[in-house]
Amino acid sequence: MAQIIKDGLLVCDDCVQAIANDEYSGMNDAEEARVRAGLDTLGGYGVIGDEYGFSHRACDCCGALAGNRHECAVLGE
Repeated sequence: MAQIIKDGLLVCDDCVQAIANDEYSGMNDAEEARVRAGLDTLGGYGVIGDEYGFSHRACDCCGALAGNRHECAVLGE
């Protein structure tokens, strides 16, 4: 059974698309590389919660600066 290994993460619009849909279109090569590297550090697999809204806090996945955020948790065994 999967368990929550990280909770309360706030991720940017790019990361939420990558987590939810494995979608990287619309990103340039540097953005895609940053998102993929961030996803590798999270481990497990992400689950998207509610939209959080604008935050000055950096994305907990890729480190992107202020912007729209979405709540996320990481599940694993």
